[in-house]
Amino acid sequence: MTIATIELIKSRIAGATIDSKIAVFTEKCGDKIVLDAVFESTIATRKRIKSGCPFYVGSFYSGSNMGIAVDMMKKAIKQ
Repeated sequence: MTIATIELIKSRIAGATIDSKIAVFTEKCGDKIVLDAVFESTIATRKRIKSGCPFYVGSFYSGSNMGIAVDMMKKAIKQ
């Protein structure tokens, strides 16, 4: 698990390729909802996404629309 701010996740996304996307999930940390950014390509992450994990925000890479990615992350942590 790599809990990170939106700014840090944006920098990870900027360096990610279509073959090595960053998957973003929400996690509960005390009373707060935080973001967890991991490589999408791992077996555990793929299983989590495929199972329909309700905490999955999306997967992003350098060719993704960063504005949409940020909006999705902001919306996810406000729920």
